[in-house]
Amino acid sequence: MTRKIKIVFILGELRMGGTERQFLEFIRRLNRDQFTPYILAFHREGMLRTEIEKLQFPFTTLDFCETKGRFHPASYIKLYKTLRKMITYLQQEKPHIVQSYLPQANILATLTAKIAGVPIIITGRRATIDERYMIYPKFPDQWLQNRLNRWVSMIIANSSIVRQQCLQREKYMTEEKIQVVYNGVNINLYPKDIDQEHYKKTLQIPKHAAVVGIIANLHPRKGHQIFLNAAALVLQIYPGTRFLIIGRDDGMKASLEALTHTLHIEHAVRFTGERDDIPELLSVIDIQVSSSHIEGLSNALLEGMAAGKPIVATHVSGNPELIVDGHTGILVPPDNPERLAQAILRLLADQDLRSNMGKAGRQRAEQVFNIDQMVNTTERLYKNLVMTIS
Repeated sequence: MTRKIKIVFILGELRMGGTERQFLEFIRRLNRDQFTPYILAFHREGMLRTEIEKLQFPFTTLDFCETKGRFHPASYIKLYKTLRKMITYLQQEKPHIVQSYLPQANILATLTAKIAGVPIIITGRRATIDERYMIYPKFPDQWLQNRLNRWVSMIIANSSIVRQQCLQREKYMTEEKIQVVYNGVNINLYPKDIDQEHYKKTLQIPKHAAVVGIIANLHPRKGHQIFLNAAALVLQIYPGTRFLIIGRDDGMKASLEALTHTLHIEHAVRFTGERDDIPELLSVIDIQVSSSHIEGLSNALLEGMAAGKPIVATHVSGNPELIVDGHTGILVPPDNPERLAQAILRLLADQDLRSNMGKAGRQRAEQVFNIDQMVNTTERLYKNLVMTIS
């Protein structure tokens, strides 16, 4: 193949969530000798914008948001103008492929790419259907997506459970159309060699305290209340333990802080907010926890595995595809702070077990979830699709 494949990536958000971090790591490694990437984003601001601009790719933003409410006439006018801009942009650029990742972007990208005559449309499924409803409760994603699926060339799911749900519950879906490409992690970023004593001091954590951390934006689906109730039980046995909550506030911080006071554990809990130093934070964490009610394929857990941390996670959605129960971590039932606390206590009591699980997790991340493997697999899919239109 001598010509370069031109791809327009359509992003709904420039805030740095798990999907956005995956995209950034992917686009940094995309083979420039074979592919020419263009990026089109609905919004202008966010941490991802700075990182994309450093890469000096063609980058366009649309400033699309429903500032007056979804059903306000002004929102429909703005949506119409955005669709017109997207169609014009795609007609001018004439890409071989348009790819999107999340529900809103999937729908608008599919519609505009079809009208603009783009030959290959790729959309993504990054979460189970139930999780998508929790994240986008007001967006008619399922009804509309079902009707647009017939125009999509390929759907990339990030876990087998997500793929299985799509086949069972979405229309115009075939075994060949939906492919699994696991999320990838940059193994070389972990573990981070830092001055742990100094870093703990910046977090107001005592030098010798064991640290249990959760990396998840503050959203109901992530189960932070379960995490805090488990923390209260752990502190009864190991009162010197400290708990880190790392993630953007999606409207729950005040209620979670109130819960720490109700449980009388506010002295042992630290809220860090959104951070861009995850490798450093993982270096001071002894045990990583995911208390999610539902999950696609957790980037945060992948990062913890790469950092060599033992994992305690709920047995939901994609977590069993990541964590080998009893080998790289411990899986517990969701919505069960007692079982979550028992697993944390088991690891706190056994340093050898923590070390062995951490090493096994690191090895699994390197062998199964390596970022380079993810990039190579995706590039092969692009080439195979383009061959069908050549």
